[in-house]
Amino acid sequence: MQKQTQTTTAYMDFKPYLYVKTEINGTTSLKYIDLKSNMTIQQVSEAIREHFHINLGKCIFCGNITGYTYHESITTAIEFDVCGNYLSETQTTPENNRNITTFGGLFALLTY
Repeated sequence: MQKQTQTTTAYMDFKPYLYVKTEINGTTSLKYIDLKSNMTIQQVSEAIREHFHINLGKCIFCGNITGYTYHESITTAIEFDVCGNYLSETQTTPENNRNITTFGGLFALLTY
């Protein structure tokens, strides 16, 4: 019963966001950016290009940006390259959502 309640809460509390994939010392690190609800894929792509450009392709403490994953819903993740081009779409589960890996306990929370 508790797991069902947690899953229901996860669906109710979900907000779209981006994982920013970065490379540091040969490993992948993740940061995330919260997004406005109801953004189109084109708007997400534009936000990715803007983020990459403003940050000169780098994340402080985490190295070069290598890609982005847009979590459109609690069950859908869409991969983009650093230019905002659509790469692929995968299905995920509520349990795997928001598993954020950070560098030194730090992460960037930026809003659009």
